[in-house]
Amino acid sequence: MSPETRQVLAQVAPFLVGVAILGVLMALRPETRQRLAWKPVPLGTLVRWLVLWVVWVTATELLGEALGRPYPGRWTLHGVALGLKILGIVVLAPLLEEWVFRGLLFQLLLARAGAAPAVVGTAVLFTLAHFQYRPPDLVLVLLDGLLLGLARLRTGSTRVPFWMHLLGNAFAAWQRVRPW
Repeated sequence: MSPETRQVLAQVAPFLVGVAILGVLMALRPETRQRLAWKPVPLGTLVRWLVLWVVWVTATELLGEALGRPYPGRWTLHGVALGLKILGIVVLAPLLEEWVFRGLLFQLLLARAGAAPAVVGTAVLFTLAHFQYRPPDLVLVLLDGLLLGLARLRTGSTRVPFWMHLLGNAFAAWQRVRPW
């Protein structure tokens, strides 16, 4: 195994383990699925939220470009390392983060404090978990978290924010691997 593959695997492993643990718990304990709010939504509802998300991501990208935000650097990874990085960023991180933030934590805050604190509180915690970004980018992460929380609140499901999050991360990964 190459050093770059080992390094990426070390970054992806916590997400893989977290998803595996919660997945097994959902399979063994049906109440876990309820706590994570992992339930189906009508296709039309999902599509409406995804269209809103695409409009949001497009607007923030155009605004960032207009304000001179630097374009993301290209990844120099190849082969297995690149595949693992994409899997981790596009699928595993959104799945685990949505189960934790818009699933467990949202449910806890909703029951104890109400809807607005659940949306805002999970958005703030989500932002704090992304401390690796620059302060201006953290503002966008907070706004993303608010929109993801609103989707969770309105649909009652973490599946919608998961697909939104997945699309956003897929776009971010594409920006770093595209050939031009």
